[in-house]
This record gives sequence, C-alpha cells and structure tokens, in this order.
Amino acid sequence: MSAPATDLPEVFLLTYCQDPEKLYGTLLFEKTLRVGFPNARVTIIDNASLPQVRPEIRAAAMRVEAYRFFQIENEIGHSSFVGETVARTPAGPVVILDPDVAFWESVEGWSFGGLMAGRLIPELDDPFSRCVTAPRLHTSFLWIPEVADLRAAIDKVRHRRSEFSAFLPVVVPLNGSWKRFDTGAALYAAMPDRMTPFSEWELDAYDHLFAGTHVGTVAKEIAPEIAKLWLGLAHEVRADHRALRGVWRMQEQVFRALAPSAGDAKGPA
Repeated sequence: MSAPATDLPEVFLLTYCQDPEKLYGTLLFEKTLRVGFPNARVTIIDNASLPQVRPEIRAAAMRVEAYRFFQIENEIGHSSFVGETVARTPAGPVVILDPDVAFWESVEGWSFGGLMAGRLIPELDDPFSRCVTAPRLHTSFLWIPEVADLRAAIDKVRHRRSEFSAFLPVVVPLNGSWKRFDTGAALYAAMPDRMTPFSEWELDAYDHLFAGTHVGTVAKEIAPEIAKLWLGLAHEVRADHRALRGVWRMQEQVFRALAPSAGDAKGPA
C-alpha cells in the first residue's frame, strides 16, 4: 500500500481524438483530474486530434489549470510519448495518464518503492491483437517515483544489450504462438522485481475506461460478449462519468477469462 509523500509528482497527459463522437472519452480527464491531483503541476499534450475538436480539448486543459499545453501537429505513437517523457524529464516523481481516467479521491500523496508503479495487466490471449500479450504495468496510469532512477536502470540494461527498448511495442512469433510486448512490457519483463503493481486499495481510488477514445474500433475485433460490456459501459460513462466507478473489478474478471491456456496456443499465421 502507498504511503504519504512530500514531493508532488509532475503529471503528463496525452489527449487524442480522431472521431468527434468519441470526444467524451478524450475529455473525461476534465471531470476528476483535480480530484486525483488537486495541486500537482500538469502538462497536457494533444496528439494531432482533429482540428474541429482541438479548441474543446484546449479549453478543458485550461479549465483544469494545466501548467502547460502543447499541440502536436504530427501524430506520435503512445510508446513514443511515454519514452520521451521518461527521457526528457530531468528528475523527480512523474505520473503518466491517459485522458479516459477518472479519480474518486486524491492520489497525489501516494509513494512507492521500486522504479515504477501501475496497474498490472496479466498475460492475456488478446482477441484484438490476436496475440498472447506479455504482462505489463498499464500505461493509462503510471507512477514513476524518481524518473532519473528509472532512466539510469534502463541505461544499465542498454549498456549490455544496446538494442533493448523499454517502451517500444513489438509483436513476434514465439514458441508456437504470436507474442505481443505492448508499451512497457519489455521493461516489466527485464526488471519485474522493481515494478510495483497497484493494490486493491490503489485501484479503488480511480478507474480507467479502456479504449475510451476508440472503443468502436476495438469492439469490432473482440468477442461479442466482451464488446457488449465495453460498448455498454462507454454509453453509460458518456452520460455520467460516475458509472465508471469500481469497473476495474469487472475488467479483472474479463482478464481472467482471457488468460491463455496451454491448449489454446495459436501458431503463426
């Protein structure tokens, strides 16, 4: 369980909207960001969203009193955003957020050991990517207690293995099935003992609307029963963000249902 801290983290949040109908997911942060982080300095970067929605995103950033707002004209990958944030922030605690996260209480006093904390996503037989996905701390809410320490640990691995990339996603055929290392999964695999999974206590303090900015795309590729859950939740949250509260427990049930079994391995296709 986390303990009180004296140094507030610097918060970085990347917004993204390529469909005006999904703007509610992109703007979800406005509802509760200052519940979770009432005093922390927040930087918001918009990732080449559609021109017609950019004024609304900027206005939301101003309403949460963002310290800085940047408009990116050329879209970047989410892994690049995470990697560049780690690489360019000089020192101190850092939090990386998705825009479709809602907070139910203040979390800015949390403190963790290790190099990084977050929600542990277990190995999954993922119907969207059609791969077995490696465990990782989910990038929707990452807490880095000291970014300089994380950077030094990554550099130490690279010193011996120069092609190591901590955050870049990769998909490879491995042992008879396709394996996906999503953003940050390689880092988790390299040093799992220095990664801190959120406990139930931390998970109760916030919730994340998975695929909140692109749920329609994901729903087309996953099992109908899971798609129905995801789309139904998105509809409820669009009307009232409080519908998201406690949904992490339902999501955990889905993860357990997607756990790969030895007999289900899929060969490269």
